Amino acid sequence: MDNIDFNVLLQIESPDVALNQLHNLITSCLDFHCPIKRVKIMSKDPPFITPVIKLLLHKKYRLRQKGRFLEAVNIGYRIREIVFNNVNSQRCQGGSKEWWEQINAFTKKSVCTNTINAEPDDFNNHYTNISTTESYTPPVLTQTKGFVPPLLSINKFYHKLKLVKHTTCGHDGLPYWIFKENTYNLAQCLTHIFNLSLSSSIFPETLKFLKIIPLPKHSKPLDINYYCRIMGHA
Repeated sequence: MDNIDFNVLLQIESPDVALNQLHNLITSCLDFHCPIKRVKIMSKDPPFITPVIKLLLHKKYRLRQKGRFLEAVNIGYRIREIVFNNVNSQRCQGGSKEWWEQINAFTKKSVCTNTINAEPDDFNNHYTNISTTESYTPPVLTQTKGFVPPLLSINKFYHKLKLVKHTTCGHDGLPYWIFKENTYNLAQCLTHIFNLSLSSSIFPETLKFLKIIPLPKHSKPLDINYYCRIMGHA
């Protein structure tokens, strides 16, 4: 990402436009250097067989077919090392949750045996209805004219980015490590976007999306009420 010119974002005065432009720059870089690879993971595979190992096994098979045996042997060593690390990491995991997950995986016990015939809009309408109350009154807006909000400094934002923890991707599809490993390149433009949002009192629309995953509360759900919602912000 050192070749991307993020300084163009510093000329944008709208937090929405600047954030969308930043997302497009990062996404195009990821699509070029880290294209998505699809592999099949079967239910009969051991827990330590990850998608990376599947991809390396296919690569090793293609190299052997082409007669490039030395490269295939080197990939075999790499596969052995990854499998060894995966097995050791699973042994280190403790707690009743992990134990029962292992037991269910080996006994082939299914968590949910059937699903209901429902569309995403049905879940959205259901969760909207149970989260809405008729007695709600919107708060009174306060006057912010003449108020100067405290702005963030680049140094402070830089150290905050370095402390980003391992989290799953949101609806934008950006992994956590893209910010943690490129703090030097992204700190200035992200600080500019946050300060724009604070000074203009505008929260970017991109950050208002919410991802809801319905999970069954029973092994045989009958309707939408048998599903609980697991929410995660973008």
